[in-house]
Amino acid sequence: MRTDRPSLRKEKPDISKMTDRLVRCKECNEVINITGSDFVPEYRHLEESQTFLEIARDDRKAFQLRHATHPLEELTLVPDSYVSKHPYSDPVGVGYFEATNGRDRFLIKRWRESIDTPLNYQIIPGEMVITKIRFYVQADDIRKEIRAQITSPSLPEPKIDQFIRIVKKVISKLDLNQVTGISAEGDTPLISHCKLDDDTIDRILEMGRRLFDAKELNRIKTFIYQNNEYNDVMTLKIVREFDVKPHIMIPEVAVRNQRGLSSTHEKIPKKKPHIMDRNLFSIPPRP
Repeated sequence: MRTDRPSLRKEKPDISKMTDRLVRCKECNEVINITGSDFVPEYRHLEESQTFLEIARDDRKAFQLRHATHPLEELTLVPDSYVSKHPYSDPVGVGYFEATNGRDRFLIKRWRESIDTPLNYQIIPGEMVITKIRFYVQADDIRKEIRAQITSPSLPEPKIDQFIRIVKKVISKLDLNQVTGISAEGDTPLISHCKLDDDTIDRILEMGRRLFDAKELNRIKTFIYQNNEYNDVMTLKIVREFDVKPHIMIPEVAVRNQRGLSSTHEKIPKKKPHIMDRNLFSIPPRP
């Protein structure tokens, strides 16, 4: 007879067989990211023989040895939670993201000591807080593109400057709730672009009626719509700032944390808890 009830049998996970998993030791509150490149060897160039020496690597071994008898659990990345002040392309930049076991949410710091060392992961007793959100008009790029796209005849420089001032004035009155629909990401997770909605464009054009004649206004309207996609010059540049707000723990909570019963993370309601000591390796690897 088939039953849908989960097995209560305790099985010791074998992390040597896992790929693309965040795994947390519930006793020590340590985290490792299990990836397919953990066993990729290193190569050193030998100048004397002009050959390369292959050096075997195992980025999981130290974690396995430290937590050989400890209970482990899988964590799932919380979508769109990664933040960093560094560009995506920076291999050693410090970043933060959130992960959950289905019941609790953890803030995790990610960093690398140097370009040739593995990434480190550490659970931080705190939460990410967005402290400031600012909108920027891409004034210099707008000016450059108007000169390039509106020609024969071109717009006078004073009118270009006045148009940019109009755009800045309209944008300065926008409320955060009016800015929706990210159209592109920037160089870092804290920078993004957002299209101007139709109401905002209408306000810009309405104010432009006092500046442009009918033909110029029509060309400006075409320019706005043709340059309002992805990260085009008429899109808003949105820059966020964040801080890590530490949790203040009373001594009793600190003792519980040392036993792996961390209370420094956020509770997620209405989620079914994971079964203790479940076999993490029955889950197919993520693509």
